[in-house]
Amino acid sequence: MPLPGPQSDSLPPRFKVMPRRLTLEVKNFGPIGRARVVFSDITVLVGPHATGKSLILQWLKLALDSPRILSRLQEHGLEWRGKGALLLAHYFGEDYQYSFGPTSAVRLGTADIVPNRLARGRARSGEHSVFYIPAHRALVMKTGWPLVFREHTADTPFVAREFGGRVLDVLSARGEDPVLVPAPRRFPQELRDRLDAALFHGGRIVAEAEKLGRKQLRLVHGRARLSAMEWTTGQREVVPLLLGLSWALPGGKHSLRPGLQWIVAEEPELGLHPDGIVAVLALLLETARRGYRLVLSTHSSTVLDVLWTMRRLREAPRGGPSRLCRLLGIEDTKRMLAFAAQCLELDAAVNFLDFDPGTGKVRSRDISSLDPASPDAAESDWGGLIKYASRAAELLSEDA
Repeated sequence: MPLPGPQSDSLPPRFKVMPRRLTLEVKNFGPIGRARVVFSDITVLVGPHATGKSLILQWLKLALDSPRILSRLQEHGLEWRGKGALLLAHYFGEDYQYSFGPTSAVRLGTADIVPNRLARGRARSGEHSVFYIPAHRALVMKTGWPLVFREHTADTPFVAREFGGRVLDVLSARGEDPVLVPAPRRFPQELRDRLDAALFHGGRIVAEAEKLGRKQLRLVHGRARLSAMEWTTGQREVVPLLLGLSWALPGGKHSLRPGLQWIVAEEPELGLHPDGIVAVLALLLETARRGYRLVLSTHSSTVLDVLWTMRRLREAPRGGPSRLCRLLGIEDTKRMLAFAAQCLELDAAVNFLDFDPGTGKVRSRDISSLDPASPDAAESDWGGLIKYASRAAELLSEDA
C-alpha cells in the first residue's frame, strides 16, 4: 500500500511525489560521523543515548519544511539574514550555531540540504508537512499549560517550541469543553477504550481557569482534581502526545490534515508501563494506517516486539489481523480487524545508530529484518534493546 508523498509547493519537484522508501544522509554534524537513515511507511530509530537520533529527525523536518520554518522564525522576530549558522542556532538551539563545518553534508534523497542555501530561501506561511512530537513534551507543558514560542529559551529546539503552539491550538479550539484525550470523533472508540484502561482508568482531562486567569489541565478522577504535577510521570508525558495527535487528526469527515504528510514522535514510551506503550503504539499505528508516514525514536524493546510480530503475522497463512488485535489488546470488532489488516500491509524500516569505536563518531546500520538469529549482534540484539535479556538467558543456560 504505497503512501503518498508530500505535495507542498515548498518542496523541490523531486520531493513532490516521494518513493515509498527515502534516505537521509548526515555527515559530520554534532556526534554524527556518517549516518544513512532509511524512511518508509513506519520508521524506527534505535541506539544508545546521545547518538544523534533527534538531530537526524530534526534534519528531516528542516529539509522538508524550511520555507514554513523561516516564516515562523520571522513571525517571532528572529533574524538570520541569509546566514546558515544563525538559522541552525534558531532551529537546533544556540549551541549548534557552528556545528555545520566544511566537511559536513546533508542529503535527502538526491538533494543536498545546505544551511546557507536554506537561509537564503523564501519564507512561506502555510501548513508544515512534518508534525514533530519531541521528547521534550513534558517540559513544554511544565506549568500545566503549553508554553508559547517566545517563552522558551534560546537553547530550546524549534520543534519543541512549535509543538507547544500546536497543543495550544487544540486546547483553544475546545474552548470551555472538557478536554478528553484522545478526543472523541478523532480516534476509534476501541482505541480510546484501550488507552483509558491502560493509562487513565476512567479519569478525564479538563481545562480549568486558575485564580490569575491562566488555564491549567487537570486530571479528574472521582472527587480528585489533580494538577499536572500530581499526575504520574507517564501521564505527564502521554497527555501532550495525545493532544498533539488530536491536532494531526482533525475531526469530522476529514481523516488527515491538509498538507501534513509525516508524524514524528520521539520516545513515545517515556514513563509508561509496557501495557501503556502498546496502547499508545496502537494509536500511532492508526495514524500510519490513515496515510501518514510515521517516524519513531525509541529505547523500548516493546516497540520492536510489535513491529517484529507484525512482520511475522503478515506472512501467517491465516488469522493475522485477529492476532494483531490480540497483541495490541484491542477488541477484534469488524472495524478493528480492518484496521489491523491495513497495518499489516505497512512497510517498516529500523535504523540503528551507534558509536564507531574506531572514530568515536556515530554511524548508522539498517537492521530492518530484526532477525534474532542473525550473526550480526546489532541486528540480533535489536540495536541493544534485548541485549541484556539475551545475555541473561545465555548465563542461565550454563547451568543447564
